[in-house]
Amino acid sequence: MDTIEVKTIPAVKLLAARSEGNYFDQDGALFKQLFSYIKTNDVSMTIPVEATVDPAEMVFFVGSDDMTKNLERDENIVVVERPEQLVVAIGGKGSYRRENYDDARLELEEWFAAQDRYVATGPPVAVYWNGPFVPAFMKKFEVYIPVEVR
Repeated sequence: MDTIEVKTIPAVKLLAARSEGNYFDQDGALFKQLFSYIKTNDVSMTIPVEATVDPAEMVFFVGSDDMTKNLERDENIVVVERPEQLVVAIGGKGSYRRENYDDARLELEEWFAAQDRYVATGPPVAVYWNGPFVPAFMKKFEVYIPVEVR
């Protein structure tokens, strides 16, 4: 795993697909919902893609070229304006599978236990930087946890 770092993620507009259960059991269905939405609404696909594991959620970011479009909620997709947030993150390489996510999440949890400056304000989020055609050993990912300073 990479070094753990505290960083600020800028405010952003997101397209979110949500479902009950665990993300790793439903990632294909959530991706299909988001992909259908961006095709129907002529929105460019961007990277990275984010995922919250439980309950399952996958988000696509709305790029600057699509910000002026009137994007509205439909039966599967929620449009979200997320404010700037402070996060503690760790990066890694390898396939986008539960074991790699869990390893990174556990390292973050150990880091939290050994410090007292930051407190978690939300669940861990997986950040996936590469598409499906990149070989697993070349894929890059992060796991972050939103925080605030105590």
